[in-house]
Amino acid sequence: MRRNIKCTVEYDGTNYFGFQKQKDLPTIQGVIESTLSSFLNTEVVIDFAGRTDRGVHAFGQVINFLVETEIPPKNFKEILNKRLPPDIRIRKVENEHLRFSSRFDAKKKIYFYVVNTGKDFPDPFMGRYSMWFPYSINRERLEENIKLFIGKHNFSAFTKKEVRETMSTVREIYSTSVRRKGRFYYLFFEGKSFLRHQVRRMVGALLKIERENLDKEILIEALNSKKHPLGEEKIPPNGLFLYKVFY
Repeated sequence: MRRNIKCTVEYDGTNYFGFQKQKDLPTIQGVIESTLSSFLNTEVVIDFAGRTDRGVHAFGQVINFLVETEIPPKNFKEILNKRLPPDIRIRKVENEHLRFSSRFDAKKKIYFYVVNTGKDFPDPFMGRYSMWFPYSINRERLEENIKLFIGKHNFSAFTKKEVRETMSTVREIYSTSVRRKGRFYYLFFEGKSFLRHQVRRMVGALLKIERENLDKEILIEALNSKKHPLGEEKIPPNGLFLYKVFY
């Protein structure tokens, strides 16, 4: 029987060169495809909701693949989790119609970035999943500034040069929010699609404003520019998570 299997995947991206398969490099896609192909005894190619970069994590990445099998979808979760490495886990498995695409049918995605504002050096555990930022944050200002990203904008200043030279950089952010738990701040962004490095550069801009006590006008200026120093702020990938994909 031909099936289209949809899986929700959780992973720690620390040891991988991103999600998308790359020649001779360990990637999430590469590991999942080789695991599937091995136990199904046929070549399997997966589709996925969105590419995550090297070191980025996910709670809710979604993949799907077409396969001829009599194995019920509910059995795939246990079969795969027994064979996958411990930093990749299948959290949910569903049977979808044959035309379903985890990439093209996605209606929106939520990413969040974790910022550790503790004054001491981060511990070896949470340091793996957050950016250390030992500066004071004005939460009221941060919440006001993050809302400036909401709406449809040209995010040219918040992506890589090769991206802005090869595709449209207009994207729409549906909502943003800031949550705090102790010394950790969680910055959420919801939209249909994002440019490469866009979320990390938006967070980098917000943190630069906090660190240097800048006025929000510089962020407005960056949003109205094709290229701007504020959008060049580089922050590490380990604080970024793909949280959820909606269909």
